[in-house]
Amino acid sequence: MENKKSVLIAYPAMMLGGSTTSLLSILYNLDYSKYDVDLALAFYSGDWMSDIPKQVKVLEPVYQYQEKKERYIHRLLSPRYMIVKGISKMMELLDGYPARGQQFLEMMDVDFYRDLEKKYDVAIAFLEGQTCKYVANHVKAKEKITWVHVDYKEARICAKYDIPSLEKYKHIIHVSEKCLNSFTEMYPSFADRCSVIENILSQARLRHLAEELTEDLMIDEKKINIVTTCRITYYQKGLDRTLDIFSKMVEEDTELHNKIHWYIIGNGPDYEDFKQRIKEKNLEAIITVLGPQKNPYKFYTKMDCFFLPSRYEGKPMAVTEALMLGLPAIVTEYSSAKEQIQDGIEGKVFDNSEKGTEEALRYIIAHRDEMNTMKQFILQKDYSNVEEMKKIEALLDVGV
Repeated sequence: MENKKSVLIAYPAMMLGGSTTSLLSILYNLDYSKYDVDLALAFYSGDWMSDIPKQVKVLEPVYQYQEKKERYIHRLLSPRYMIVKGISKMMELLDGYPARGQQFLEMMDVDFYRDLEKKYDVAIAFLEGQTCKYVANHVKAKEKITWVHVDYKEARICAKYDIPSLEKYKHIIHVSEKCLNSFTEMYPSFADRCSVIENILSQARLRHLAEELTEDLMIDEKKINIVTTCRITYYQKGLDRTLDIFSKMVEEDTELHNKIHWYIIGNGPDYEDFKQRIKEKNLEAIITVLGPQKNPYKFYTKMDCFFLPSRYEGKPMAVTEALMLGLPAIVTEYSSAKEQIQDGIEGKVFDNSEKGTEEALRYIIAHRDEMNTMKQFILQKDYSNVEEMKKIEALLDVGV
């Protein structure tokens, strides 16, 4: 087809995570007879690099300093960056929540990205924060679209810091209605630019990945086996409070290790501390950290349920992925939880608190038969939503 539209998609790196899975699903389903697609990654890294479709042109990394040592030196030599870093740390301490300080620091760090000379028909920032700021300020395009994967209100993101970047976007895409409502409450002037496109997933592809053998992991089927796949960050995922609850439950029941086992898949800033806390609390007989896994789905067939004790989420793909593979989702209530899960049918939604997290764990231990009934229902349902691609192509086609 002549006169293909030029499309740029910007993203941090092909790291493990739900937003990367969604991005790949989009790239697998785009009509490349209509679009020439460039992918601008901040860092040329991540376990999913080799899975980028061959039709996509991967540009040179757009963050100027790829090596950690080089980044450290250039940041250290930048008085402005160091001042902003100090202010961001102070904000974290005063606010008690890392997201706002990190958001402030991103305003400076994006200056280390390089400009792109090419002008595109459409430029997409496929993640909030730094990627959104990068496309807004360093990319030329006739039309710009940004994706928001989090609940802005629950993440305590400060509205005023993002307004200059958001003003440069014609479309702001959210992954759930709840996330959209939260965003427009904070940014009412942007309401007419907002719409919902759910994260795109293919159930057939996930079930194929789940067929990979996992002989390296021995599961005791007499126990209730639960799995969590997430980024290891305490402030969002609630893993710290879950450890405290497990520790309390072990004090009450010394035989708890014979009843339940929790497997955690993922990596993140609190990864090493998380493993250390498990050891200090003598929870190694109950909790196993499997670390980052390119294919976490191969473990799901051995599990009784998916457990997510987050303090906040947007619309986590990990939950939909678990449902696609037949696992009931037992979660603390994030903004779109009851939009994503039929409570009591596909899983259970508990209060987002320490008490709610404890109730969730006690429910899991006491209701294996109920979860098995949920499994039978879930396995009969198709959770694929590739029809959402029509909305994406409509955005690419209209007004360019």
